[in-house]
Amino acid sequence: MENPSEHSEKRWVTMENRANRKQFGQMLTKAIRTIATYEEKNISVIQDEIGYSLRKKNGEYYKGGTIIEYWRKGHLPPDRDTILELAKVLAERHGLDEKKYEKFLLAAGERGPEDFYQALFSPTGVESKGETSETSISSSLTAQKVETEKTFSINISWNSKTMYFAVATIFLVLAAAYAYFRPRNVIPTPQSGPSEAYVLSAVHTDQAPEIDGRLDDQVWMKATHLVFAKHPPQNGMTTATIKLLWDNYYLYAGFDINDTQVEGSSVTPWDGDSVSLILDSEHVENEPETVEYRHSLLGQANADTRGDFLSRHYLKDHTTYNEPKNDDVGYSVEMRIPWITLPTVGTLVKVDLLSVDHDNNPDTEFDDPDTVFSKVFWDNDSTVDKSEGYLLLEDN
Repeated sequence: MENPSEHSEKRWVTMENRANRKQFGQMLTKAIRTIATYEEKNISVIQDEIGYSLRKKNGEYYKGGTIIEYWRKGHLPPDRDTILELAKVLAERHGLDEKKYEKFLLAAGERGPEDFYQALFSPTGVESKGETSETSISSSLTAQKVETEKTFSINISWNSKTMYFAVATIFLVLAAAYAYFRPRNVIPTPQSGPSEAYVLSAVHTDQAPEIDGRLDDQVWMKATHLVFAKHPPQNGMTTATIKLLWDNYYLYAGFDINDTQVEGSSVTPWDGDSVSLILDSEHVENEPETVEYRHSLLGQANADTRGDFLSRHYLKDHTTYNEPKNDDVGYSVEMRIPWITLPTVGTLVKVDLLSVDHDNNPDTEFDDPDTVFSKVFWDNDSTVDKSEGYLLLEDN
């Protein structure tokens, strides 16, 4: 008698053979972009949210957007349940409509159960959720408007004395509002580099992330994502994203690099795949000029080790180092930079960011004829000697 588990495995192999991997990857990519546009979020944020929402067979959750990046390259999820759950999430978040949902499953070699299909696209499914939400929001706004009108409805006897006190009161309220909301940190126009200052933010945290390079601590979810580097097509369109946190002791930086070829340089670690955070502030070093904190994939020995500075990296799943024939996913880096004087909410720090991408020729110099090399600065001034961007320290 045939073992049911063997039958299931044979069926999965059959369905996988019928799957269109390329179409699956393309449809997943389009769905992610549609959701990002609909929700007005960064693509990396959408991928993180969806990745963290999916479970493996052993009950553990996937670790963020890395697995979504891998599937977007045409790799199929490991089982039927994961495919169905992924399709459900994409549909619920308006990434797949009724027709695309069915095509998405067919591209993965699957068909959804009829009751599952009806639950998603019936009048009480995806679209009605949006309508209910809009109705609820409209009712809420109407209630707030009525309540506001009741609260601020004032019966005034318009005589000269009343007018005098009313004008005086309005003047005092406006003066107090200006004193409270006036800008305390004016960002100057840079003298060189881009015509307008670049600004990013670091959110205050009460819980420090573990510096292991993985970016899987829940506290990173509250940080703002910024894609600061996009490398040219010859480098596989490598992108570098950063998110920043701070507390009373350290500035924390998390770099997420999507790179199809992860490799190093033979002469200097900084000409291989690496990232840098360049700061110009009295709060980090007693230096009269900018300070570059950097990390190379050659390891901790090739990260800056000054003082209490710490950095670690992690190769994402399905990524190999110095194997150009393999199709990699990328890597991530975490940094911890100590404050030497405590900043406050609203502090501005001059900053720049750097991403280096070395492809096609492992352990060679960056100017080797066979090396595909790219170096991208956030502020576009092509030097670490000046920081033309600004980091704003925000409250949580």
